[in-house]
Parts: sequence; structure tokens; C-alpha cells
Amino acid sequence: MVHPGASEHYARAESYEARYAARSEDVDYYLGLVRPGQTVLEYGAGAGRLTLKLAQKGAQVCAVDISRPMLDLLRRRTLGLAPQVRRRITIQEADMRSFRSRRRFDWVIVAFHGVGHLYTVQDIEAFLGRAWLQLRPGGRLVFDLPFPRIDMDEYDPIAAVRVTEMDGPDGPELLTLRGYQPQEIAMHLHYAGFEQVRLSSDFTKAPIDSETSVFVVNARKPHAHSP
Repeated sequence: MVHPGASEHYARAESYEARYAARSEDVDYYLGLVRPGQTVLEYGAGAGRLTLKLAQKGAQVCAVDISRPMLDLLRRRTLGLAPQVRRRITIQEADMRSFRSRRRFDWVIVAFHGVGHLYTVQDIEAFLGRAWLQLRPGGRLVFDLPFPRIDMDEYDPIAAVRVTEMDGPDGPELLTLRGYQPQEIAMHLHYAGFEQVRLSSDFTKAPIDSETSVFVVNARKPHAHSP
């Protein structure tokens, strides 16, 4: 069952895309990581805000999302691409906790706080286990999360969840995000087998500090010979 706060905000894809059309710093950051010819598994791909630009840069992208309306809009958008770009995109409706593919990827990317929709220990462990299996040795997992603070509006520090009621085109809609502390994420990555865990601030190379709004997580799956 999908949590209402993980689905309502994404049910009207065109409205969602219009709301965040001006947001670009995260897209620019992820584009800077991926080289032409590399393979990307993008969880929470949505309507393709990042997917399309990755494919246009020359990456092979498997776009995975649980929201059918968002993926329907992505499919329509791919029709306007040059054929050689469209062929670089594979679209899958699936849950990042259970998605399986025989392919192995250079990158697993979850942009725009998608990991915040993993609300339990079982959720985050299942996601990291799948990401590990889908990465090739030496591949990297990268995602971003809002930096949680106990004085944030509508934040429950016991459940570590922020429930925001947002204005939608047809009335209020819920957006619910789990607030992960950076060292909590680092611990989960360690026990999942990742190495070289890097935490940075607001899509820069700077370390996180008291002014950080969004922290970016970058971790590597070891090569086979790594201890």
C-alpha cells in the first residue's frame, strides 16, 4: 500500500511539473556526475525532469516510478525527442523497494527527496538492498534529502516525519517525507555494504553544516576485490 503522502502530490502530473519547473540546481548537479555512455537507474523519475536531460546528454536511463500519472506524462514527453535519444530511455512502473532488473548500472540516482518516502527501517533497508544489487561493482548511489530540524513546521520529531498540506489544483493534497539525519543514512549505507560515503551540502562540494537545507549522499558499491 502506498502512503497517501507519497501519492497525492504526484497524482496530477502536469500540475506537479508546473509547480517545480523552475527548480534546476539538483538537475544540474546530477548531470554533472554522469558521463555520456554511462548507465543510470533513476528511481522516482516522475515525468522526466532529470531523465530527459540525462538521455539528451548521452546516458542510458532506466526511469522507475510508482506513479502512473507521472510516467504517462514522461512517455508523452519522450515522443518529442529525437529517435536516438528516445531509445536511451526505458520506463518502468515499479517500487524502488522491490524493482528488479538483470541490468547492472553505473549509477543509481534518486533526485528531489525521493528517499524521504521510505518511512520505516524495513523500507530503507529494502531500497538499499535493491540499489546494491542493481549497481555494477564500483557503481555509485546518489540521492538528496532535506536536512531535518525539530523546529520545522508540521514536523513530528518522534515519528521523524513531516506532513505538509499543499494547495493542489483540486484542493489540498498531502506531501509526507521521512526526516533522515545524515549520520543515520551513513549508518544504513555502511550496513548495506557501501563504502566511500560522502555527505555534501546543497548540491555543492561543501560539507554539511548548520545552514544546510538539503544534503546530498554519494556512496560506492565496492569493487569485487575490495575488503
